[in-house]
Amino acid sequence: MDTSSLINDSFLEAPISALSHPLNPLHGVDHTAGRKHINIVSYNIFLRPPLVKNNESDHKDNRLKEFIKLLPEFDIICLQEMFGFLNKRKHKLIRCAAKSGFLYYADSTSPSFFTSFVVDGGLLVLSRFPILASEFKPYPYGIFSDSLSQKGVLYTKIQIKDEVLHLYSTHTQASYFGENQKYPILTRADQFSTLRKFIDMTLQKNKFKPGEMVLLMGDFNVDSRKPFIETDKVKDYPGFKIYPHLSDDEHFNEYEAMKCYISDNYKDEVEDLLFKTYGEHPITYADSYMSDAEDMKPLETVLTHKDDLCSNQSLDYIFRLHPTSINLNNKSRDLEEGQPLQKQSKLSIPEGSARVEKFFIDGQDFTQLSDHYGSMVTLEYDGTGQNLSSGTYFKKLEISNANHYHQIQAQYSTYENTISLD
Repeated sequence: MDTSSLINDSFLEAPISALSHPLNPLHGVDHTAGRKHINIVSYNIFLRPPLVKNNESDHKDNRLKEFIKLLPEFDIICLQEMFGFLNKRKHKLIRCAAKSGFLYYADSTSPSFFTSFVVDGGLLVLSRFPILASEFKPYPYGIFSDSLSQKGVLYTKIQIKDEVLHLYSTHTQASYFGENQKYPILTRADQFSTLRKFIDMTLQKNKFKPGEMVLLMGDFNVDSRKPFIETDKVKDYPGFKIYPHLSDDEHFNEYEAMKCYISDNYKDEVEDLLFKTYGEHPITYADSYMSDAEDMKPLETVLTHKDDLCSNQSLDYIFRLHPTSINLNNKSRDLEEGQPLQKQSKLSIPEGSARVEKFFIDGQDFTQLSDHYGSMVTLEYDGTGQNLSSGTYFKKLEISNANHYHQIQAQYSTYENTISLD
């Protein structure tokens, strides 16, 4: 089925010059005085290939239309399940995003003919800021229906004025209701091991400097609200023998194991930014509410699989990684405790800026733009070199953002002439 006409071309009418970002060096105007804000969203957008659906309809094209309307609210977008297999939705989104000022993108590559994978990994990063480098690393394997998709991790090195952001977006093995949960956990452990090695390799390759910001986000499919499984079921897994303390207790905690892998056995500090904001692990999938009769009811039923309703899972994360070791020329050099960083970044994450974005929608046959909630964080850029303090601008974000992008009058004529949207 050709979906090329299902997204109205009126979304392509906004000129690029009206929706670019003041920190983008392509402006030719110095807008660094004072504080600037960069909104980053990570979202499992649930746009799977044609004919794949949970219930009567996934309303894929209409949900994408509604998401495109929200593009002006963001500066960097990390999407999972934005599959390009047998449809043109990803291509349409890239075109619309370019017209909204997202001149740069990176995506997961299509699987090789010689692999067992059939479908691409569904990862897409859209950015208003220049992407200096990008690389996709497929995970070695998946199980159950995930074995068809080339899931992995997508790295982008993004230039924000005179700063660099190292950004990783990932989607790991899912757990499926009714299946033995031991095997998804062990598969994810292998994927987390691959992920950490990829982080080390790309930071080295792209000349990471201590103090530069490293963010890792996506749909990790680890439910931190219910992370336990009997240790006896997984203790013989060879990968856990690297970190024997993970299987010391009677119950294995997969959330802590995930952080252990990501941080290289806690050699690096890793911050769970959503947990830091809420003081608990927020629900990001299969949310529910209590009815007047004190029965638990699902908040969303059109997209969510019926077996997962009211399961109240926390699967989506934004981690900030603070690497304390640098691998240069295959030699590890650890920073001593208390040693000052070589570089003081002008990027910071104000307290409370990480939050869940639920993407509720009215007036449609669906009530959410995906079966997942999104995860957001706002970075703050200080070009003055002064210390940053946490602000209260987040409460005003929706109001100020709507007007901000349409007031910019920078000229992009050179780039408009070189970008093809066909």
